[in-house]
This record gives sequence, C-alpha cells and structure tokens, in this order.
Amino acid sequence: MIDPRSQETEKKKYASGGATLVKFSFRFQPGYLFHIWILILFLGVFSCSTLKPPVNAGASLTSESIDRDIALTITLTDRPDFEKLINDALKACQDQDWNRAVDLLIEGDNLSRSPEIPRTIFRSLLEKMTDQPFPSGRVFEYLARTTPVEEAAEKERLRVLGELATSSPRTLEWSDSKAVLAWLPPKGFSLGGLIGLSMKFHPVVEVMVNGSPMRMILDTGAETTALYADAAQRAGIKPLAGLDLTVESSNDLSSQGKIGVIKSEVMGNLQVLNDRVLIVPRPFGVDFDGVVGWPVLSQLVMEMDAAQQKIILRPSKVERSGPVNFYWAGDPIVVLQAGLPPKQIPFSLDTGAARTWFSPEGLNRLGIQADKMGQAPSGGVAGVQWKDRNTFKRAEVFLDGRSLVFLEHVNSPNSFHFFNFWNGVLGSDLAQAGVITFDFPSGLVRFEPFELEPIPRP
Repeated sequence: MIDPRSQETEKKKYASGGATLVKFSFRFQPGYLFHIWILILFLGVFSCSTLKPPVNAGASLTSESIDRDIALTITLTDRPDFEKLINDALKACQDQDWNRAVDLLIEGDNLSRSPEIPRTIFRSLLEKMTDQPFPSGRVFEYLARTTPVEEAAEKERLRVLGELATSSPRTLEWSDSKAVLAWLPPKGFSLGGLIGLSMKFHPVVEVMVNGSPMRMILDTGAETTALYADAAQRAGIKPLAGLDLTVESSNDLSSQGKIGVIKSEVMGNLQVLNDRVLIVPRPFGVDFDGVVGWPVLSQLVMEMDAAQQKIILRPSKVERSGPVNFYWAGDPIVVLQAGLPPKQIPFSLDTGAARTWFSPEGLNRLGIQADKMGQAPSGGVAGVQWKDRNTFKRAEVFLDGRSLVFLEHVNSPNSFHFFNFWNGVLGSDLAQAGVITFDFPSGLVRFEPFELEPIPRP
C-alpha cells in the first residue's frame, strides 16, 4: 500500500525552524498500477493468513476444579485506606450494585483529589460510568460539579450530557422473545479490510438507523454506539451543539467526534430508542458504518453462532443465583482459567477486536515466551496504524470450563488494561471455535464448542 503521505502528487515539508523549504514530487506512471495491485494482494494474503482463530482441544475442566471465587484486588501500598475503597467499589461493580459503587468512588475521589492530582484512580473509573447500565445522571452531576471552574467548556459539556441522559433515557423494546440477525460477510472488496480492518471475524449485522440500513459491528469494547459522519448524515442525525470531543481508539489513534441521538435503531425484533451516538469521520477504506456499543449490549443476551452465520439477541432473565464469570471493572471482563491447578486469568471482552490478544502480563502468567515478528496493521474507529506484533506457538485457556487453544498465534505485546489485573483482550475470533453467549445482566458467559478434532497435547 502507498503511504497516505505520498499519495499527493506534490507535498511540501518544512525543516526545523521553518526556514528551509524541501519540496518532494511524485509523478504517477500507469505501470505503477501493477505494482500497487501486487502490494494490495500481498497485504490481503498476509492479513488473512495471520487471522487464525482458536480451536477447541476436546478438553474440559471439572466443575470442582474451576476457581469460581473471583479474587479482584488492587494494591496501593502507600495508601491502604484508598486501597480498601477501590476494592470495595470493584466488588460492588462485580455484584452490579452500581449506586454503592458510585458512592464509594465519589468518596475516594473526594479524599484523594487535589490540585496536584486532579484526576484520581476513582475519577478515572467514574468517567467510564457515564452511560447505561450505570446511574449516569448521578455520575455526570458529580463530575460537572467537581470540574474546576477554569474548565468552563468541560463543565458545560458534562452538564448537557447529564441532562440528555436523564431527560431522554435509552430504552429497549422487544416485539418478540428474540431477534435473529444474519451475520453479514465482508464486502467483496475493501482496501481498508486488507490493511487491518478485516471483517473476517467481526459480528457485523444490518441495523436500521432512523429507517436507513447500516452495516454495524456489535462491539462490547465500544463505550458508546458510534457512526461515521456520512452514515449519520444519511440517517438524518444532527450533532448536538457544544459537545465536540477528542476520541481515542484502541490502536492509539485519535479523531474529533461529535455527539448525537439516534431516535430509532432496529435490529430484527429489537428496537432501541434514544441511543446516544458518537459521530466521527470515516477513515480511508472502512467498509462498515459504525458500531453498536456496550451501553446497548450490556442490557441483553447476545449469542454468536459463526457456524450458522447468525447472531441472536434476547432479553436477559437476570439469573444471578450462582458464581459469575462476567463482570465490569472499567471494561467488561471475562474470567478464564489456565494452568494446573486452574487459576483465574481475567480478560477484557472486545467483540470489536477481530482477534484475541495476550498482554505481556498475560503471557508471563501463562509462562509463554513470544517471538518478535515486526509490525502489522491494527484497526480502530479512528483508522489504521502499524503496531508491533509477536508470535507464540501455543496457549491453552479454559472458557466456561471448555478448552480454547491458540496455535501459531499472531499477538500484540501491548498492555490492554484499565487496572493491572487482566491479561489481554478476548476478540470475536472466539466464535469460530464454538457458540458464545454473553449475558451481562446475569454475569455469565457460556461456551459450547463445535465438534472439532481434538488437538494433541505437547
């Protein structure tokens, strides 16, 4: 692929100090087309060959061997009083006692915030609780009230968003007991797909946004529903005044965004009303229109069946009588097991990620030595960026007591965590190994593996 910086026929670059003008020229020749297509095909083959999903090894854990008592702790050696507050708040999040969690976080922020430390660990967590399923009105009111007066624009933005959250709350309406959606294949050609935004494993469905059909990813890793600006315009969505913000995506790129409201968002027999939406510019080559984010997906059950190419949404019965393996602690977290005896290894859940990543901490806990690979494209809502990658030969973890084996896995060495106790990101490639059901209101992830040949153990 041609670097976007060289696509213009003539560019100017100023040396340091701006005194010297260096002029670069690029003259397009028809023969370059052949070389460009060869490069595109190479990138496409590279992208497809490195997207290998996990497989089921035919093994499972007995219910007695699974460590189901979630031990979620943050260590703050210099302030044991703050340590107790943050861990009590995380326990309240695990129990989905959101008002108690907010109470504890506000208490911790009031005790620890100072002019020298305006953004505490407590406030950072509160800032991620400004939408459903959390008591977002309370959170917005507190954040606006405690934002310094010199940050007038931010105070006003928080105030307006708080009013929007309370005056026009998002609601889900079901016309049947479930919504069965077709899992859409990638478009026939997408340069963006070839260089890192591949739809190969993403759960893409058709969503009617204000009556306009859109291709959207069901993305548990997105903190809000998002649309690209041209798609929002097609749906007649106008950005609200004074709510501009900078959006940072998971691959460290950023773009300028605006806030709007989707009046009606229809997915089969489910209609979402008054969904708050982030509107961002469309990056080059992207072949989908946006994402349905965590505030919607956290209120329902989502079943991903890649073999049948369908996704089923239904209301949750909210059964929390036993142990859970799915909770929220800054991000949606799924508890896996690994090792003998099995130990918990929490992972962030991001169905908007095409594949699962292991952080350096996760690889260390699994005793895995990764080999450096170089760089590979990484896609996010703000575009594509080339990032470091590594590989490892084998890793085995257990989800819902069932084996998941990653072989010759292309991995990211980046640390994916809000705190330091989880070990990577579970991507949508999981659904290639079996039927995955996410039921956040009940705190459960279920995994039924496909009938595959067992993999010999090393």
